[in-house]
Amino acid sequence: MKKLFMVAAMSLGLIAATNAQETYFGAKTGLNLANVTGDVEENSMLIGFSVGGFVSVGISDAFSLQPELLYSTRGTSYDGGNFVTSYLDIPILAKYNFSDEVHAELGPQIGLLMGASADGTDVKDGYKSMDLGLAIGGGYTLESGIDISLRYVTSLSSFAEDFESTEITYDAAGMPNGTKVVTKEVDLKHSVIQIAVGYKF
Repeated sequence: MKKLFMVAAMSLGLIAATNAQETYFGAKTGLNLANVTGDVEENSMLIGFSVGGFVSVGISDAFSLQPELLYSTRGTSYDGGNFVTSYLDIPILAKYNFSDEVHAELGPQIGLLMGASADGTDVKDGYKSMDLGLAIGGGYTLESGIDISLRYVTSLSSFAEDFESTEITYDAAGMPNGTKVVTKEVDLKHSVIQIAVGYKF
């Protein structure tokens, strides 16, 4: 993980150095309306949050690149409790600027799992350390530098680890003759609507 942060920091520093006149930094925070889709039943939206920073690098008048580093909580609610995960999210967004105020954004997002709990019980070991997702959205920037954005983020594959279970085996006559270990896949994907407010420096 340290190597990942080092490479990201060096890359951002190089971009900033070569495009200083078109680069700005910012901080943001927001509300996550989170849920989990896939192998789940009767679950509902969980309210979480995100907070972090970003750098926006202008490529042309219309296009810019915006990497972000966010601490974000996701999960879902179900009858009797909550499933809550926390991630260090690294979205890398391509932005199309319709004007100085209005933009659209699209790009991949890497989520590094920081923690997972179900009703307060640590269940982190049951989930993958990395969640690869896709982010799409848009925003409006005020003259004051305040940016209001709406974004949808979804997992591109299951964030749950496969698990092993033991099953009884049977002979040709239908009688039990032993057991076998079977690996089962669990399909769980994050689905998050993010409403955020940022400020560029």
